Amino acid sequence: MTKHTLAIAGIIIQGIALGFMLYGIMNNTTILWIALPFVFIGLAMAIVGAKNSKSE
Repeated sequence: MTKHTLAIAGIIIQGIALGFMLYGIMNNTTILWIALPFVFIGLAMAIVGAKNSKSE
């Protein structure tokens, strides 16, 4: 479980950011543009976490 911590954290961050983006789309707020970078940060964390856990 500890090997996959970074990947799981990335997926959680990505899910929360996607929720904020959907909220921003529905209500026409600027939170959409604030949450957009967090989607890519979460994706990068998930990819790095998956590669690190696979190599060990």
